Amino acid sequence: MWRLFDEGEIREDFARIAELGLDTVRVFLRWDEFAPERERTDPATLDRFARLVGLVRDAGLRIMPVLLGAEVAGVPFLPDWARDERHPGHAGNFYTRELLDAQVRYAGDVAASVGSDPSIAAWDLAHRFSSMRAPRSGKLRTGGHETAPASDAEISAWALALKRAVTAHSRHPVTMGTSSEDLTTDRNVRLAALGTALDFTSIQGASIALPFARNRLDPEAVPFLAFVAASFSFRPVLATAIGVPTCGRNKLSLFETLPALEDLPFQMPATDDPLFEPYACLTEDEQATYAKATLERLHADGRLGAYWWCWSDYPADAPLAPIVERAPFVRACGIIRADGSPKPIASVLSAFAADAPTVLAAHDMPMISAEYYYRTLPTSMRTVYEAFLLHRTA
Repeated sequence: MWRLFDEGEIREDFARIAELGLDTVRVFLRWDEFAPERERTDPATLDRFARLVGLVRDAGLRIMPVLLGAEVAGVPFLPDWARDERHPGHAGNFYTRELLDAQVRYAGDVAASVGSDPSIAAWDLAHRFSSMRAPRSGKLRTGGHETAPASDAEISAWALALKRAVTAHSRHPVTMGTSSEDLTTDRNVRLAALGTALDFTSIQGASIALPFARNRLDPEAVPFLAFVAASFSFRPVLATAIGVPTCGRNKLSLFETLPALEDLPFQMPATDDPLFEPYACLTEDEQATYAKATLERLHADGRLGAYWWCWSDYPADAPLAPIVERAPFVRACGIIRADGSPKPIASVLSAFAADAPTVLAAHDMPMISAEYYYRTLPTSMRTVYEAFLLHRTA
């Protein structure tokens, strides 16, 4: 989008999104395209961002820009100068020193380009940041039997520095795009450490990617993830990227949940296999059912809202070929098909939005401490999920 920047196509998409009654779009600012050099934010791309915000405003929508939109399905969108020389698929240590200084400069430039435009709903500082670079390992004893990651102070200072760079120019709330892996594995990320810098927590997750989910259609999986995020961050929670892919016509899902990218079986069905898709997927009607149930439960739990990933399916010749090749499921998560026709989920989302639900007070069950939870993974995750389901039933 940032390279082609077809304003007519973008305007058309925004108009259709508004017609459905949806109110906000979450857009990645590709770090590699906005900051091709360490000391310079590209002025042409900044201008395109300002024009994009104008298109959002014209459509009657709002936007949540993701400053470090740098990773999708394991494929990094990193500037060359930010890569780890020994591991080019990952960022260098961007939590401190020169790389932190560069991010602060970049964040300030982006925020200054639009200021406090009322079309900005909130700023998302980073998307799946621990997938770009996990915080350094090691634990510090905090008293008794409790420990905390040695990186807690480091990532807290990192998030706070980015927030200050943004809020110096823009009076809007700030969040950060944590992912389900930050709660299902120990990546040395503690949401409480981030929470001190954030106005609300955001967590990405979908049923097909959660190891505790009971099946592809599990409507409690994402709400449970949001519950854990709320318990550990002490902040209100927004769910992001809750979308799931649809199977091709007359095809079946090979998996109930999606294996981690590094754990995919050696022998995968070809994408043109007549019977199976090479990933966990739902029929279009199942996708609509899943969306409705998940949104209703998130609302009942007092969450701030949710973003569906994503607006449109990718056509077979989409320019994001490396992503589609590595993770073909990303091509089929859309609200609309690649030909522009709406899937059944479009009606579900439109009806949900038409009800104009207000945010309810959260009524969560008691939770174990974060350190005990992480120290006893994966058992704790499954045990607490079972308790969550019993609590829901009660």
